[in-house]
Amino acid sequence: MKRICTFFVVCLFALTACGKATTDIPEETTYSPVTESVGTEKNEPETKETAIVEPVYSTIEALTEVEDILSVKIVDHSFPGIDIATLPEAAAEQYRVLAEDYTTWEIRYTVNSVEAIAYAAAPNTYADTTSSFILYARGGNGSYGAATPQGAVSNAYLLRSVVICPDYSEADEFGGSDVENVTFWMDVIPSLGFVNPDEVWLLGESRGGMEGCLTLLQDDEHIIKAAVLASGIYDLHALWESRTDMREMLTRRIGGTPSDFPEAYSERSAVTFADKIDTPLLLVHSTGDKNVPYTQAEDFAKTLAEHGKTYKLITRENDVHGLTAAEMPTILTWLRENGK
Repeated sequence: MKRICTFFVVCLFALTACGKATTDIPEETTYSPVTESVGTEKNEPETKETAIVEPVYSTIEALTEVEDILSVKIVDHSFPGIDIATLPEAAAEQYRVLAEDYTTWEIRYTVNSVEAIAYAAAPNTYADTTSSFILYARGGNGSYGAATPQGAVSNAYLLRSVVICPDYSEADEFGGSDVENVTFWMDVIPSLGFVNPDEVWLLGESRGGMEGCLTLLQDDEHIIKAAVLASGIYDLHALWESRTDMREMLTRRIGGTPSDFPEAYSERSAVTFADKIDTPLLLVHSTGDKNVPYTQAEDFAKTLAEHGKTYKLITRENDVHGLTAAEMPTILTWLRENGK
């Protein structure tokens, strides 16, 4: 499988310079506790349960206080091989903003006693106010397409948000226990004092479309207000048929073929549980995508429509896989309008 565009900017503005980014995206179809307990016996004294006060973390560094988070440290997010002096003035200025006005952290935590890693990124002033928040579900598999500090800070800059990008390990089950590396953060987000709870969003690209849907499936509290899924995988049975070159990886990661474990493939496929997703979705896909066929988004959109779900499908008449920097203003506008 070609390298999946997990992080849409390795060189932040090279996509635009190379002509892959399109400023105007053609749009398709829009579809639209404190509890008390009182004794029932007359002579029993009234009793009240003590409310559990959840902690509030005012900085990313304070996350070391969260159970199962092992460490939080600032890491370098500079872009190797980029000589700012050789860039056009506007691009050079944006790289300087990333270098001077943004911070990236490496967060190590445990999920089911297995160590996991995530990168967080934010403007230096993030703790001074409440910001929008992006939980990013990456593509790739195992260490292929791994999360990086550069990807995290690029997302934070382009989407004007605090971002957390969980990674997968080599024990990756492609939609199995690895999803818990992402859902781990669902218990943490409500305690982030620097996050606007009305602007908590999810972004998934490629395989991250599957991971994103599986995360939304577990979002009983509706913590995530809206989600953008780009070039996503929504039907593993169909992917098995269309991408014969992925069959070895799928067999290895999932533990067998669709014939061996049909339920495992179905459980990972959002087309089978679209009726249970209540989060507004923006689907972005290219008709010429060679990594994940356009029919994945097309069929998922039809299923969402059948169940009366709120979604929008943006169809791009090109072969771009993932998102480009030039598309981010459109993405951000949609999130702000629909993610409340």
